Amino acid sequence: MLINKTRNIFHYMKIDKIKNVFGNFKEKLLSPFKQDFYYFLLQWIVFSCPVCIFNVLLGNYIYALYVMLCCYLMTYMLAFFLGLSRKIGIFFRGLIYAFSSIYMIVVLYCFFVYGGSFYNDLGQIIAGTNQHEIKEYLQTFISWKEILWFVGVGTGCTFAYIGAISTKMKNHHIWKASFVVLLLAIGALCHNPMVLHDVWTSYTFVWRFQSEQVVDLREHMTHPQVSKSGSSCPETIVIIIGESFSASHSSLYGYKKLTNPCLEQKQKHGSLIVFNQVQSPCCYTTEVFKYILNTKLVDVEEKEPWYDYPNIIEVAHNMSYYCSWFSCQEETGLFDNLPSSFSKLCDESHFLERDAVGNKYDGGLSNLHPKKNHRMNMIFYHLMGQHESFRSRYPNEFEQFRKEDYENFPEHQRDILASYDNATLYNDYVVNAIMDLYQNKDAVVFYFSDHALDIFDTDSNYFGHAKMNEKSQTVGKQIPFIIYITPIFQENHAVMVERMKSAVNSPFNTDKLIYAVMDIANYRFANNDDVSKYSPFRN
Repeated sequence: MLINKTRNIFHYMKIDKIKNVFGNFKEKLLSPFKQDFYYFLLQWIVFSCPVCIFNVLLGNYIYALYVMLCCYLMTYMLAFFLGLSRKIGIFFRGLIYAFSSIYMIVVLYCFFVYGGSFYNDLGQIIAGTNQHEIKEYLQTFISWKEILWFVGVGTGCTFAYIGAISTKMKNHHIWKASFVVLLLAIGALCHNPMVLHDVWTSYTFVWRFQSEQVVDLREHMTHPQVSKSGSSCPETIVIIIGESFSASHSSLYGYKKLTNPCLEQKQKHGSLIVFNQVQSPCCYTTEVFKYILNTKLVDVEEKEPWYDYPNIIEVAHNMSYYCSWFSCQEETGLFDNLPSSFSKLCDESHFLERDAVGNKYDGGLSNLHPKKNHRMNMIFYHLMGQHESFRSRYPNEFEQFRKEDYENFPEHQRDILASYDNATLYNDYVVNAIMDLYQNKDAVVFYFSDHALDIFDTDSNYFGHAKMNEKSQTVGKQIPFIIYITPIFQENHAVMVERMKSAVNSPFNTDKLIYAVMDIANYRFANNDDVSKYSPFRN
């Protein structure tokens, strides 16, 4: 009898222990809904908002629901693990909320201003540039209205957080509905696990974006094999890469104001060839440089990263050219500067920022050329061009256009249009001066802009990098593309000159620049016929 009673006692003790363990586990499992429900709800909104906006922009409304359920599960997991230790959880809970709410605020700003998400616009402009350009961006585009907006929304998020962590849920039955939604979220994630990848990608884009830029091209040499396809080869090839120049503001392309007087003179004398249907591959400098100096094509889906494609400098070395890089842009950015990575492949490079006095205008480049005499030269000039802010791009003596000259435009556009056209006028002077450095050589000089801008073209209240819509993106890719041919070049390469002139109305994208250069130099790749296929002078 005693033994049986003892067994029953231990049996019930064991059951009670199991019940206690299960009860504790149940309480922990439901704690995000019972103890921290309002924080849970607020964090879910903040987490899901940025990614949902991106999918709504693309018209993926059903997928946006999947995203919301995925963020619901992620928020639950976060709240669950932070709830295991209240002291640690309180600190990290506030930290995570702060970062995610800042991210949400910036996404909302980009949505209303650019019509795009953070990682398609502002992230690439700021993260891929340098501190000086960030300052100019903020001074140019962030007004007191935007500052008040950020402060107001940020304050609202702060008070919402304080209210969420200090308010307890009184309706204790609501956790049942919340738990049902959690089960739906798990089911949705099992049905479409790629949603988790997309959500994670959206929050890590800026950091992954930077990892793609911090590349030493010397560690990714492709050693392309080239062969000569003709006898004539120009001694000097110059490539001038401009910045933010819209063809619609060039008098070479029919703009009513005389913004390109120097280059127009060269055109009248027959030494400047103007191409009429040229586009850039992208609307942002960092993205553009992934295409214009190598064989990667924007309209061809290939898995290899941009730095694993043969680039123009490697090819130039194989064609026996001495390569030089001269730049008015800064050598390093906030993390790195993708364009300058190409300079490290050149035989020599010079950045105006290195000068003791410094030269903030592109005119300083017109005095730079290879230090030593080499029979064969390929020279790159990278300008600041018409980069925002426009008024900082030219000296006072080039302030020819004033707001009074734009009476047919709304008042708020006049100063900006005048500054942009003055920057274009100064750019004309600089490009012309660089071309004149080589007028007595067997030389061909390319000039084009990395991308264009949307200068009130699609929105009367907006100017800057193209927005994330088709119309603005089209405007943001319409760039000038011109070639200067010296008298000696015209004499030595008459057939090529005729081919270039006959191609002025042919559509061309600057992602195929390398093929145009190789065609002029009479070289081809040894293992393919891509030069004949993609050069604009073969049509």
